[in-house]
Amino acid sequence: MVDGDLTRTVERAQAGDEAAMRRLVGEYDSPMRRIAHNVVHDRDEAHDAVQEAWMVVVRRLSTLRDPARFPAWLYRIVVRCATRRRQAGASYGKAIARLMAITPRDAAAPEPDDGAAPVAAALHVLTQKESLVVGLRYFSGVAVNDIARLLDVPPGTAKSRLHQARQRLGKELTRMANSADTHTPQEFRKVIAGNQGEIHWNPMFDASLDGWYEPVIGHPAKPVVGVPEAWEIVGDDGLVGEEYAGGATLLFGEPSWHHVEFSALVTPLAGGNAQFLIRTDDEGAGWYTFDLMLGWQVAALHKITRKDKNSVDLTRLSAVNYPLEHAREYAVSIAARGESITTYIDGALVNQVTDDTWQHGRVALNIWHSKTLYRDMRYRVLDEH
Repeated sequence: MVDGDLTRTVERAQAGDEAAMRRLVGEYDSPMRRIAHNVVHDRDEAHDAVQEAWMVVVRRLSTLRDPARFPAWLYRIVVRCATRRRQAGASYGKAIARLMAITPRDAAAPEPDDGAAPVAAALHVLTQKESLVVGLRYFSGVAVNDIARLLDVPPGTAKSRLHQARQRLGKELTRMANSADTHTPQEFRKVIAGNQGEIHWNPMFDASLDGWYEPVIGHPAKPVVGVPEAWEIVGDDGLVGEEYAGGATLLFGEPSWHHVEFSALVTPLAGGNAQFLIRTDDEGAGWYTFDLMLGWQVAALHKITRKDKNSVDLTRLSAVNYPLEHAREYAVSIAARGESITTYIDGALVNQVTDDTWQHGRVALNIWHSKTLYRDMRYRVLDEH
């Protein structure tokens, strides 16, 4: 594509011309795949990195001031997406390897044949408190003093829980090494396949709020600049929100999303409500809320319709009694497909409703009179599959 033609095509795409956008995809998709593959050295990961990059392009194309620089701008995006995927995979492997290296084991126990893999299988023996500190320290990269601050415990208590976790892991590794009976933990994120093959989970957050938005009532959401008040970045993949005067919301994704799933590890730290929003209208007219209500011991799905700037109508669609506690980590998954919205906690079905009021929108984290930690957040869009 020659320079003049490129400039005109980019300008038309910036103006919303879908044919121009398709032409850009046709021109640059293959080079992007080669670049991504050179970074991740895996065909499926390269494919997902390119898909993620195109989503970023659609979202930010209007911010490109010089259309002639589109190729360089595009390639920087795909390199970043691919690098983030490579680092995410490497980080998990490094976390497991580090745990393997510092976990005490019986010297007489045979060494495993499959490297650090047994550590991942042994994590199921940890108590809830131990699992939380291990996840924060070794998988999210949070410093011990910050873990203590988040959980409102002395640093010595955080260190003690880590020590106890390593001791417990060591005993389980010794047992596994001397027994053919091993436990294979169940991944709470389900693997599904579409017309184009397996649909992978994409990372939502990697210590940067790039691609996140803040709501503006009555106006389109605005990109996040810096770290908003009431929020704190924790470690490599964690966000903590704390707000008791009202609510604080962070949006992610596209207003056009229809069939989408997202998931996170969520820890209520204080207060009453840890919330996720689904299909948020871009101007705040309405959405669905998945609410972990600690005061009521209920996991609920609500439909929200805004009446005016200061008030909303709330319709409860589903409420399930669920034992909830502070400083306990929950694996939450939410699937919005067509008129159906389904929620899972720790891999088990909790809510399932049918409602067609809100058909499209972003997903969001929401703090309501509470303090909540979200980490390991991921999503996948099923619209194209």
